Amino acid sequence: MASSKFSAPISNYNPSEELVAIVNQNNELIGAAPRRQMRQENLIHRSTYTFVLNSANQLYVQKRVDFKDIFPGYYDPAPGGVVLAEETSNLESAQRELEEEMGISGTDLEHQFNMFYEDTRVRVWMSVYLTHYSGEVSLQPEEVASLEMLTPSEIVQMQAQGFKFVPDSMQAFQKLIELGKLKV
Repeated sequence: MASSKFSAPISNYNPSEELVAIVNQNNELIGAAPRRQMRQENLIHRSTYTFVLNSANQLYVQKRVDFKDIFPGYYDPAPGGVVLAEETSNLESAQRELEEEMGISGTDLEHQFNMFYEDTRVRVWMSVYLTHYSGEVSLQPEEVASLEMLTPSEIVQMQAQGFKFVPDSMQAFQKLIELGKLKV
């Protein structure tokens, strides 16, 4: 099992002011908006989701901090986040998010698929990646409260027992199972 520690807090961290890439229903870039506005108006945006498997077929599952702007305190099987306006690719965003949230860099991220997800709180074009890693992690205290190593089967069991998981990440999780990329 990988060990984890927390990285130093980022001074003056204010994610609500980050400029997020805004897209239309066809995933075409149409502008940028501060994250706060994107959330308030439920604007369609892009986000990356990286499922990190270790050698024991366990996923690195984060428990989000209780003060996140969306889905606070939920479990998330995929580190990731919004694609920023200045980023030139989804891969660039996925690499940045994985390093920020978990301190993981230098792994090959295998793009799996893009898909649209929508509910009453979020409308997002998801870019889903899979990677393999079995080392130490350094968690971002502004976003991650804790980390658990769980098999896909354990995640399914926890969700059935009523544990709250980030719904868009779980949609991608289910599709990875359907595609045979994750085994339950």
